[in-house]
Amino acid sequence: MLPRYGAPQHNTPGGLSLTATPEEARLHRARPIVEAVLAAMPAPALAVARQLLGTTEAAGAAGCAMPGFVGCDCDHVTGCQHPATAAPPAPADRAVLRWVAATLDGRAAVLKDLSSSDYGEESFAARELTEQADRLRRLADDAAAGVQPPTTNEAHPAEHTWAAELHDPIANEWVPFGSSNVRDTAVHGLARARKVAPLWNDGTPTKRRLVRATTTYTVEPEPAAPAAPEEQR
Repeated sequence: MLPRYGAPQHNTPGGLSLTATPEEARLHRARPIVEAVLAAMPAPALAVARQLLGTTEAAGAAGCAMPGFVGCDCDHVTGCQHPATAAPPAPADRAVLRWVAATLDGRAAVLKDLSSSDYGEESFAARELTEQADRLRRLADDAAAGVQPPTTNEAHPAEHTWAAELHDPIANEWVPFGSSNVRDTAVHGLARARKVAPLWNDGTPTKRRLVRATTTYTVEPEPAAPAAPEEQR
């Protein structure tokens, strides 16, 4: 749950703010569904995912910490949950993360089918499961690409996109023809392009490659105070 800023929040015993919006209330009621889905997963796989995401099964400030987030005691609608930072997973663990992500996607699809509308508790639970699955895949993709966890100097985690490029022999330059923030999607696109169009019209083999673009957000040092008027003379 993202924090809502403004007037101080007063929470009910269940952790829900008295000033929560209807959407926040539905998300709060959907939490037990999400936790029930996670609890039904094989313990070894879920344990690896929680460990790599820096979380445990212990409840957070509002009793509803989710995988990939850690609780704190600051004042938000249902407790503050910040993205957790963990060490990069090993290759075997990355496979587990992708398996867990695929399983969460499957559970989310079932919940969507059970939901009577886009605003039902099952629909909100499915949305949250999908977000957690996406986070697990990004963690696995980052580790496979050698991306390091964010440091204390980063204002936000780095953002990555992967693109397949085709070499244009006439212009002698690489031309992107598709990008994705999920590495597996870009890899599959590259493989399909190589299979569908391996040659130019004259029979020359095409050259393709996968590239990654990374956007980082670094906290800049505090700017120096402007000089006093008398110092500028």
